[in-house]
Amino acid sequence: MWAGAVYAILAVCGAGLIWIYVPLMVRDFALGEGLTGATRFHIAEAKCRQVIAFCHIKAVEFPGGEGHEIALDYVFIDLLPGDRSVRLLEKPSNPAVVTTDLGQRTLWNRALTLAALLVFLFYYVPRMIRRGLRE
Repeated sequence: MWAGAVYAILAVCGAGLIWIYVPLMVRDFALGEGLTGATRFHIAEAKCRQVIAFCHIKAVEFPGGEGHEIALDYVFIDLLPGDRSVRLLEKPSNPAVVTTDLGQRTLWNRALTLAALLVFLFYYVPRMIRRGLRE
C-alpha cells in the first residue's frame, strides 16, 4: 500500500525536476554561439551547492529598465570545490534573452545530470521498492 504513495511522490519529484530545469536547458541549447556580455541585467543573487550543484541565479534589470527579474536554475555535477565566477550573457539580437557563461559551459553536464537523476527516480528507486516488497 505504501509503495503507491512512494511512486506518487517519485512522480511529483520527477515532474518538478523536469518543470524547473528542462525549459531553460532547451533554450540554452537553442541559443548557440555568438552570445555577448549582458548590458541590461546584472546578477542580484547566485547560490550553488557542491557535488550535485543545484544553482539558483537571479538576474535583475538595471535601474531605468522595466524592472524584470529572471531566475536561472541549473543542476549539474560539480566535483571541483571553490568559488565559481558567473557572468551574464545575452543574445545580441534579443537582449531580453539572458543566460550565463556557467550555464553555457555546463550544458551537456546539465543534460546528463538531469537524465541520471530521472533514471534514478523512475528506474532504480521503483526497482528497489519492488525488490523490497518481494522479500
